[in-house]
Amino acid sequence: MNRSISKFLLTASVCLIVTLSGCMAVPAMIGSKMMGNKTQTIALSGPKFPNDLFREAAIRAGGVVTANTSEYSKAEFPATAVKVELQLVKPGEFQLIGSSSAGSSMSLNFGNSVGDTTQKIADHLAANEFKVMDNAKSQGL
Repeated sequence: MNRSISKFLLTASVCLIVTLSGCMAVPAMIGSKMMGNKTQTIALSGPKFPNDLFREAAIRAGGVVTANTSEYSKAEFPATAVKVELQLVKPGEFQLIGSSSAGSSMSLNFGNSVGDTTQKIADHLAANEFKVMDNAKSQGL
């Protein structure tokens, strides 16, 4: 008799845990969908590709530069799961693209670390001969 009660309690506990975790997953999923994986794109103009300024701004913002050429640069920010890329659009026009580097949209980051980090880099470039032409934010699903 004790054995069957123990099995029942174990089975009930497992079912309860599975049920509760499902209940918690629904609000988390709704919240993450509302916030989404934000992407921010900032168009810039300037005299030449700003790879040195980009490197400087990324390092100051706590990032690690993982690519840096004459037409493309990329920095990753492990503490905030953000990546920011800078690419040449055409001579004199450049594009900063900030996005989440988290592998899933279930990231529970309700702040705007993507926008904040991308804006820090844009501000640094704007303080050094570059002009912000457009600043667009989009929200992923």
